[in-house]
Amino acid sequence: IAIRSLIRSQYDKILLDMVSKPIQDVFDGTGFVTINKTYIHKAAATLFDNKYILAIPTGTSTVYNTAPATLSLSPKGCPDNCRL
Repeated sequence: IAIRSLIRSQYDKILLDMVSKPIQDVFDGTGFVTINKTYIHKAAATLFDNKYILAIPTGTSTVYNTAPATLSLSPKGCPDNCRL
C-alpha cells in the first residue's frame, strides 16, 4: 500500500504513479507504528505549505497522532516525482 497519484494527460490518458514510499507495514502492524483500527475514522489529510499530509491514529491514540506520509507538491499541484 502506498499513496498514489491519478493524473489525466492532455491526450485523455489516465496516468497512475506511486508517490509515497510503501506504507503496508503500518496497515498490517509489522512496522514501527500500528494503526488503531478502532479509530481509523479519525484519520485526516490536509494540504499545507505545498505538502500533502496524511495523519492516522496509532497505538492506543483515539485521535490522529502520526503522519506516515507527507508529500511535497510542485507549483502545479503534482507530486514532485509524478511523470506526465
